[in-house]
Amino acid sequence: MSNVDYILTAKGGLSVTFDGKAYAVRDNEDRFKSVYTLVDKAATCGLSDREEHELRGLLDPSAKIDKYMAPAKAAMGISVEHGIVMRNGEPVHNAVAKRIEAFVKDSLPYTPLLNFMARCEANPNPQSVEELYDFLDRTGLPITPDGHFLAYKGVNEEFRDCYSNRYDNSPGQVHEIPREQVDPDRRRECSYGFHVGAYQYAVNFARGHVMRVKVDPADAVAVPLDHNAMKLRTRKYAVLDEYDTANGEMPLPLYGEKGETFTKAQEEAPAPVADTQTAITDVVVNKVREVILAVTERPVPDDKLDSELSDFSLSEYQDTQISKKLREEFGIEDFYLSCSDTIQEIADRIKSSKDEVKASDVAVAEKEEEEFEEFAPISTNDVDSCDTKFGIDRTTYPENAKAPKIAAWYMDQLGRDDLCRYAACRGVVKNAEEARRIGKAESAKLLAKADLKG
Repeated sequence: MSNVDYILTAKGGLSVTFDGKAYAVRDNEDRFKSVYTLVDKAATCGLSDREEHELRGLLDPSAKIDKYMAPAKAAMGISVEHGIVMRNGEPVHNAVAKRIEAFVKDSLPYTPLLNFMARCEANPNPQSVEELYDFLDRTGLPITPDGHFLAYKGVNEEFRDCYSNRYDNSPGQVHEIPREQVDPDRRRECSYGFHVGAYQYAVNFARGHVMRVKVDPADAVAVPLDHNAMKLRTRKYAVLDEYDTANGEMPLPLYGEKGETFTKAQEEAPAPVADTQTAITDVVVNKVREVILAVTERPVPDDKLDSELSDFSLSEYQDTQISKKLREEFGIEDFYLSCSDTIQEIADRIKSSKDEVKASDVAVAEKEEEEFEEFAPISTNDVDSCDTKFGIDRTTYPENAKAPKIAAWYMDQLGRDDLCRYAACRGVVKNAEEARRIGKAESAKLLAKADLKG
């Protein structure tokens, strides 16, 4: 049996010592009553093993979170350090940390959280992700097993959007536009793009009905600053159902993929964990779909990703335009579409091409690193040797000039990489990699200072 001691503090809280560790519990915390009941029982008649385990979890929630997230450590780089949930060595956003705590408290499966983080990583704009996290932290909107989140949308009596009366928002409708048609600037409060929001925002904006919608975090674009940042601009959303406002806000942190109450049966068959590679592939797929939509003005449905392009009756001109836009978008050469391609095959080919480019870049970087080592510092006084190596012509050298003019001369004499190697050769930096890190201009300044000292 573990040793448990406690005292009530002057402010009404608890100071507890359990297994030699001290814990403080404030009287306004949700766990206060449960902790007080257990420590008081421990002082009078002792605790069972089950009760000790419960008390340990109440006093040190991080231990419970660590155990809860343990299966995810290998899959998604999750760890708990000093009570802080980390993802690949970085603390997760407060919006995610709060949800983990809620899921632990309600004994919900962790896979929806992992899928949610993966879908956020699939968003191509880091600023959009940061604004989305703040939006979800502020609104507390629930997520679904596939990592999407639920929100609200106010519409008119005919279930159409209140602004243009163009889009049908009856249950089952899905609306999508290219990302570039959504304003990413949150400072422009009323601008182009689809808008969804928190409960109160939708209720106040509605002119007939409040709909419940589902949004992929990868499609979020901006959170405007008006309405207390309670609305979000997105490129795509799906309408689930009409929401009964008599029920108030959705009370649960997790719902089924169609907005239904999450059940034990669903927990026993959890959603597959969306790993980072899958998220990267999804980014490419979404971008391919956006390009096709921009050229053809026809969206590609989710169930048509495995259909050949010939099924969409693309003209030869459209094929050419799509190929050109994809080459520009992903920075790859010699990429052309075929009528027998599917969206998934196009995405796989693009990803493969990008991986080859990345591998080539790594090879070039490694080769440059070897060259940098070749030009390790020789001697700060061996200027002639370095000049000869790099073909420096000093006939135009600004004698008796000040440092800025000398630095400018060096910058005119050599390109960035050669100047970095020359700086390493002269010994004004440790190596050329350091020179490249501080930049050409700063390296030139160091050379000028060395000349003036010498």
